[in-house]
Amino acid sequence: DELLTGKKQIQEVRIKEKISTLVDLFTKILDQIKNDPSDARKIKQFMNYYLPTISKLINHYIVFEKQNIDGDNIASSMQKIEELFDTAIIAFKKTLDSMFADEALEIATDITGMQNMMASRGLNEDIITLNIKEKV
Repeated sequence: DELLTGKKQIQEVRIKEKISTLVDLFTKILDQIKNDPSDARKIKQFMNYYLPTISKLINHYIVFEKQNIDGDNIASSMQKIEELFDTAIIAFKKTLDSMFADEALEIATDITGMQNMMASRGLNEDIITLNIKEKV
């Protein structure tokens, strides 16, 4: 909620979009934790450090933006905050993706098992040929 409140006060559209992306990604991360509570350990750092720091930076950005001047310190700080948001978006995406590692492994295992079973019955000679060509 704090992030959304800060977003409403910011005038710069690019920053608003980045905050929206961060909120959306974090919502997806929380949804995944609801689906698989074992993933909760993966977001401890998000809850304890990332979100409070991002919230603090949003507040700084709001203060700087309200100054309505192009001073070196203000402009530099605003640029660094924007760059940090880009980095945070990448980190949030990687974290969300990592939450699906177990499912990806299970799917790969199921597919391999199914292909092997079909191959043992001579039902997928084309798949065997494709797999051999891909590995070579």
